[in-house]
Amino acid sequence: MKSMINKALEVIASRALTSRKFKQRNGEVVVLMYHGVVNSQPDIPDWCLLREEQFESQIKFLKDNFNVVSLSDAVEDLKNDTVNGPTAVITFDDGYQNNYEIAFPILKKYQVPATIYLTTKYIDSEETIWTGTLQDAFGKTTLNKMEWRGESLDLGSMESKRKSLATIKSMLKKEHLSVIEQSTSEIVDYLSGGEGFRIEPSSPYRMLSSDMIQNMAKSNLIEFGAHTHRHPILSGLSSQEQREEIERSVEIVSEITHARCRTFAYPNGGEDDFTEATVSVLGEVNMSSALSTMMGVCKKETPIMEYPRYGVGDDTDFKRGLHNMYSKYS
Repeated sequence: MKSMINKALEVIASRALTSRKFKQRNGEVVVLMYHGVVNSQPDIPDWCLLREEQFESQIKFLKDNFNVVSLSDAVEDLKNDTVNGPTAVITFDDGYQNNYEIAFPILKKYQVPATIYLTTKYIDSEETIWTGTLQDAFGKTTLNKMEWRGESLDLGSMESKRKSLATIKSMLKKEHLSVIEQSTSEIVDYLSGGEGFRIEPSSPYRMLSSDMIQNMAKSNLIEFGAHTHRHPILSGLSSQEQREEIERSVEIVSEITHARCRTFAYPNGGEDDFTEATVSVLGEVNMSSALSTMMGVCKKETPIMEYPRYGVGDDTDFKRGLHNMYSKYS
């Protein structure tokens, strides 16, 4: 019964998004946020990783029913009040290698532009963002339990690993980046018996190389933005630390792409994850736009340094979520 209801609701949403009335919507841009696209989920499923067939289905739907434009074009169209019809922008956060190997061929197939926000420390390396490091380690460990900060965490099954990992990530996000990095190192050391774990070339958490970035940049389909250097939650840093993270990231993106970096995405991206000092630094480094993870559609009056997005993950009911967002935020 539940699946029948969900199917019916999906049909209703699809009809609404393809209706003549919807096609008459002007002055709004929906910015979609992706992270990774994979052939199959890792042992511990990750909401941020969309399966290839899901991604292609969504891109085809958007291509058929929306004007899919680059972020830079959308920013100018919003400023000039020239957004005509349903309009969408595709973005990716973090800069995973699968953006190039799996997502990029699909974007080329449908000639859909996108913007990829790069966490610059991990380009051309075997390292990855701390959340991916932990996800990888929890999937590989053979331990059945671990002690962490006075808690006994069950690792006896993939589901218990997933729950324990979620607990640790939630707690660490409240910490300063230096604590996060130290804790991540200690946890990986414990889970691996002191041997460490390698982020293999085939890992969904492997990051882009400079060559991959440059190849995509040459296509004229892909723009690149900054996403900090080490992926800290900026509100947990001092003003000077924020400046260093932002400036270094912007500089490296510009150097690799041979083009001025003009856009930024806040790590984690909630309303409490950046400050007035963050926005001030972005203005000083001449960012034309900045994207959050807050839900909503972009309009002319939307603050250009707080553009909202529609986050898409592995369990997202894509069409229903898109329709509901328009209904709630338009």
